[in-house]
Amino acid sequence: MVDNDDSERFDELWADIPDPLVSRPAPRDGPVPGPSTASLTRREIHGRRLFALAVCVLWPVAVLRVVGTRQGIEDALTFLANQTVVWGALIALSVFASLSKGRKGLGEPVRLAELVTLAAPAAFMVLALFWLPADRRRTYAELGPPLQALGCFSVGLLVLAPLLAIAIWSVRWAFPTGAGWRGAALGAACGLGAALILTLHCSVPFVGHVALAHGAPLLLGAVLGGVTGAKLGRI
Repeated sequence: MVDNDDSERFDELWADIPDPLVSRPAPRDGPVPGPSTASLTRREIHGRRLFALAVCVLWPVAVLRVVGTRQGIEDALTFLANQTVVWGALIALSVFASLSKGRKGLGEPVRLAELVTLAAPAAFMVLALFWLPADRRRTYAELGPPLQALGCFSVGLLVLAPLLAIAIWSVRWAFPTGAGWRGAALGAACGLGAALILTLHCSVPFVGHVALAHGAPLLLGAVLGGVTGAKLGRI
């Protein structure tokens, strides 16, 4: 004989199961509406990417021409050339992790974009703290005048904002997987571009200044790239 309590409990559990016939949505009348905007052709995508690339190259150069190069640049040419090569390689790796089609046309593994996004700021901080020109002070806690830090941060934002905007615009609806991380890797590349311009512009001899004022645009670019990439880059 079945206990009444068990029977009531069974009825309660059975009542929680939704009726598939009741929950089925009503059929649509007429044709299913298509997408609100037309997809870009391959030629249009190619043209958009080339335009974005041109802007991302020319805009930092224009900003550097306006704000000027660092004082005593002649004495630090080797240091600046080496850092330019390193930052350029990190930028290329970040762009590759974000935009490469991969072997199956779905992009490189998302793990690569995650790794690059996290490694780029870390590499910048390590190099900023330990790879120094001869005139740079090794007092890590010393930031220098706050106005100088604010000035460099402002220049970094001036470089970063257009780069990030044009980069995300060029990859709208382009990420089939991992849109957030791929956008973050692209944002990190834009932030590294800003950090490179600051390296060529700034001669403040404080390591803390370089780590914070020059590194902040890089972190900001990665975060904003991740947020906007997840919203705008997903197919």
